[in-house]
Amino acid sequence: MLRSSLPRFGRALSSLLGAALCLSFSTKALAGGFEIPDHGARAIGRGGAYAVGAKDLTAAHYNPATMAKFRGTRLMISHNSVHQAMTYDRAPLGPGWVDANGESIAGTDFAPVSNGAPWFLLGAFGAVSTDFGLENATFWGSAHGPSAVGTHKYPAYASQSFMLTEMEVLTVFFNLGAAWKYHSKETGRDIFGIGASIGYAILPQMRYGLVTDSSTLTGIDAENFQPIPNPESTQLETILELKDNTGITGNVGFWYRPIDAIEIGFGGRVIPTVFRPEGKVIVDKETLVTDEVVAKMKRITMPVMLRGGIRYVHMKEERELFDIEVDVQWENWSQIQSYDLEFDGRVSGQPLQPITLDKGWRDTISVRLGGDVNVIPDHLWLRAGGFYETGAVQDAYAHLDFPSFNRGGVGAGITAGLPGAEFSIGYQHIFQQDVTVTEENSRVYQQRPLRPCPEFCSEGDVATNGVPANAGTFQSSFDMIGVSVDLNFTTLIQRAKDKRARSKAVTESGGSSEPAPAEPQPEPAPAATP
Repeated sequence: MLRSSLPRFGRALSSLLGAALCLSFSTKALAGGFEIPDHGARAIGRGGAYAVGAKDLTAAHYNPATMAKFRGTRLMISHNSVHQAMTYDRAPLGPGWVDANGESIAGTDFAPVSNGAPWFLLGAFGAVSTDFGLENATFWGSAHGPSAVGTHKYPAYASQSFMLTEMEVLTVFFNLGAAWKYHSKETGRDIFGIGASIGYAILPQMRYGLVTDSSTLTGIDAENFQPIPNPESTQLETILELKDNTGITGNVGFWYRPIDAIEIGFGGRVIPTVFRPEGKVIVDKETLVTDEVVAKMKRITMPVMLRGGIRYVHMKEERELFDIEVDVQWENWSQIQSYDLEFDGRVSGQPLQPITLDKGWRDTISVRLGGDVNVIPDHLWLRAGGFYETGAVQDAYAHLDFPSFNRGGVGAGITAGLPGAEFSIGYQHIFQQDVTVTEENSRVYQQRPLRPCPEFCSEGDVATNGVPANAGTFQSSFDMIGVSVDLNFTTLIQRAKDKRARSKAVTESGGSSEPAPAEPQPEPAPAATP
């Protein structure tokens, strides 16, 4: 039955959702196989093992069905900050390289470079939910960016320039969802639940920079291939500024609790989000641009992502003492094999050719293990966990923009508070495999927008793909800190009512918190003797 305060809850839901959307809109990130586990302070403290045992509104992301467990009207704001330590050490030039004058430059060494913007401080997740007085249903709205690093900054002309000079991406997901559960009156236990959400995603900014070569020469002449970044040559820093506001996504989920001690669940993103961003191209040598240059990317996809897990719950009477959860997650990143770009405009009077940034990504699988311990009932929880994830990026395609190599992480966290108001903090360190690429194995090349390789980079029986851009060693790791605040307004309002009732009882009893003694009752008259 609907509560009499339904209209008030409806207005509260609208106001709180608006606040959550505003707070989350500033999230800068772009997800992929490079996505870092994961949203929410509680989840990163559990190593991302949260598909079944979610205790806050990030459940909308991990498994929409588990949202049915949350009663009342709730608000959650969570924020993750990420430090990415990233260093690239370019390998010395191999034999055969010569400069424009035909002099050998084999063995040329390069100084290592590191990300000049290692801290990414905009990782918000905001959500609000309400049951509208219904016993077994929950409705919610959320806004968030993917859990990833959205900013990179490197020198304009250095050893990494042909891969990346800068990146800044803003992506936001807006979701509305509903979940329902079946509660057994016979056992007094929630048995199973289902849930789904539909979302709209926007990509209002995608800024991506690298150094390209505007040479119009063809063939394999020495002057046609220059592997050393040089601002005085035909090279120029090229920055793409793209955007798109047409992404659609959707999540579904299911959970089942056959007995008190065991719970299973699965869910994920079943509608991939496809962006087709377009915008302008900026270069650092404006005199070379004959016409305004417009770029279009055919597609960039946030693919299907599925996760499932099993959770053991240790109960004492009605209280949960601790839990342990194991999850497996699969992400379909193999559908991204390249970024394909088309251009409209001219540089040095020459039309720009379509170019392809090869990626060669593959699907990823991760295993996650974590759990909570309820130290002080209703007041203090401790947690820990870890994960291992296979990389989306093959070694030959190693890159600075989205360094998704084989990796693992360990985390820990704490939640403290009172019923209806809880604060959580979590930390996770992520180790990532070092990757070394040789010039012979490299599959990332210097881009030549006027005469792209390999079509214009061959001569006679000799053919080459151009200048290897990623030959060297990649070293990286991540540190994540998450904080969140969880409020249940229904519980807080009830606590306030209970407090007022107790105060009133104290006043009526003459200042004692003990209940007033009952007035003596007259003894019953003896029963009549027949």
